[in-house]
Amino acid sequence: MQQARAVLSCDEDELLSPGPGSIFERALASRSGFVRIKGSMRYHDLENTSQMTHVGGYFRIGTKLDSAPKWCIVPSGRFKGYNWAPHSLEKLLLERFYIDKSYEFWHFFHVSTNWQGNRESQIAGLSEDPNARDLLSKTLGQTADRVAGYIEK
Repeated sequence: MQQARAVLSCDEDELLSPGPGSIFERALASRSGFVRIKGSMRYHDLENTSQMTHVGGYFRIGTKLDSAPKWCIVPSGRFKGYNWAPHSLEKLLLERFYIDKSYEFWHFFHVSTNWQGNRESQIAGLSEDPNARDLLSKTLGQTADRVAGYIEK
């Protein structure tokens, strides 16, 4: 990965929502060669679905960014000697100064192997995010209603 132009730290239960261009180009254009991205937890309505794919995870609780940040780095850049950790660089000072507020990632709570505990229960207080529903449906090639198993009335 040292030869990569830029690297995004993102797990399989996370997706970067669209921003004003490529996150890789943003990291390349930054003075530090490093940007952090805040995220929000996304959930499935388990009362209406049994499919735990990303396309059905268009519910959230409130509007705050409540997931630990992720990051994108230029491996040959200013921080090339730092160790990579899941949510930042080890021993990086003043982490908050590297947050790029024009991007957001979505962390899908129910897309899980349950390694952090059982994630198969319904979460209370969910509200649908229609923009996320439409974007996930469009980009993942399925309608969210079909994947979620909703019945048209």
